[in-house]
Amino acid sequence: MRASRGLLKYDLHDELTLNENQAFSRQISEAHYIQCWQIYEGETLDMWARYGNGVAIFSRFDLLKSSLNVMVDNVMVGLVRYGDEPTRYNFFNFLFLKRKHFDKERELRIVLTCYDPVGEPTVIST
Repeated sequence: MRASRGLLKYDLHDELTLNENQAFSRQISEAHYIQCWQIYEGETLDMWARYGNGVAIFSRFDLLKSSLNVMVDNVMVGLVRYGDEPTRYNFFNFLFLKRKHFDKERELRIVLTCYDPVGEPTVIST
């Protein structure tokens, strides 16, 4: 976050700005729920070793997307970008960015925005 805003370490004004930015991001993050999916191109032992718990859920993107269409709350779907530094300061940019060494994960993220004070996403039942 410091690099994307051009803030200098140990500069009092920059440190205060960083604290404000981090506090704001933390407040905003409380209304966002993230679900991560690997874009499957075949079995990888690395993924099972890292995240395997004996359960795997497979879906096609069209089925996944149709299940999200019934949500009342805002939903964002996007591919994760991999790099070490954010190119700009933007909260949503941070949601879809991971460090470069995770690039083998080939991740798709779903971000649900829910401003319900009790934090429960709303689903329309049919």
